[in-house]
Amino acid sequence: MLAGNALSLIDNGEIFDAMSNDIRNARLSVNIVIFIWRGEDGPSRRIGEALLNRRAGVACRLLVDAFGSQKFSPTLEQQLTASGCDVRRYGLRDDLRPTARNHRKIQVTDGKTGLTGGWGVWRVWEGDGLSHDAWRDTAVRVAGPAVAQMQRAFEQSWVEAGGAPLPVAEYPKLAPQGPTPATFVASSPRKDRTSEAEAMTAVVIASARRQLWIANSYFVPNDALADLLMRKRRQGVDVRVLAAGPVHDVPPVRAAQRATYARLLAAGVRIFEYKPTMMHSKTMVVDGRTVVIGSTNFDQLSFDRLEEGSLVATAPILAGKLLRAFQDDCGHALEITRELWADRDLAPDLARRASALFADWL
Repeated sequence: MLAGNALSLIDNGEIFDAMSNDIRNARLSVNIVIFIWRGEDGPSRRIGEALLNRRAGVACRLLVDAFGSQKFSPTLEQQLTASGCDVRRYGLRDDLRPTARNHRKIQVTDGKTGLTGGWGVWRVWEGDGLSHDAWRDTAVRVAGPAVAQMQRAFEQSWVEAGGAPLPVAEYPKLAPQGPTPATFVASSPRKDRTSEAEAMTAVVIASARRQLWIANSYFVPNDALADLLMRKRRQGVDVRVLAAGPVHDVPPVRAAQRATYARLLAAGVRIFEYKPTMMHSKTMVVDGRTVVIGSTNFDQLSFDRLEEGSLVATAPILAGKLLRAFQDDCGHALEITRELWADRDLAPDLARRASALFADWL
């Protein structure tokens, strides 16, 4: 943890206000890596225009994932390039692994302020997270020393996509901006050891003594993490999971998610499925103090295949806000009880295989 950070919680469509404001105030640079950027209107136009109207002399680097941003606007790309913005796609180089995917969501301005979370630049991230086509998501704005870690994560991805290393000026000396210890955990696939994303998830869970509330859009814990969740519950920890419900962008993943319920419910873990729209947040709150907010999903695809990143912080005030948001979201969710689950009509093994096939296809 690096001391001296200030964190601000961002919900749903507020992320585009935060992006636009930081771009407008940039004096040195705007660096963005994003998994999904698509469309000609809505957020794509809004953030695109903010970049086009940035102050003179502000460097612009935009990295979109080649798979997730297949519908990135060619017109906008041409306009950005003409304005001096360097636009690149992650995953197109021959020397990267064939399944290379960059799932990080990071915006860093002037090397001093950072944004991270689960959002993409597309119309489904507009709105309040309560209607069918307005996804529920969570992000955080960071000011302070942890921003340098976010900048390094961007630079790693940028160089892998063929971009030049960042100038020294992109790493200014960062004075304390607030009281919060925080660290940005960047993760890349590892053949020889557990990825940073999976290790971070395990460490955060293991640290729980009283409370562990998880909100995650793709909740498919492997056996080791499921065992850890059940062990924590048996130790008396209040373990709750808020997962995506019937509105889901990848149905096989929801089937695999539901295939994990029986063991968790038997151990006393409480599980909720969000009903109004796609629940896309990736957050954890531990003991009312430790928070995790970022792009890291709770599944093997994120752990083993994707470039990811999450902010981990000791932030009681922010934790309180996340806990209240979790409770509000559960008011729009269906709790999956053991009795309800006993009446299910599912084939768990088939669901797991379906998810595995989907992961292999990605």
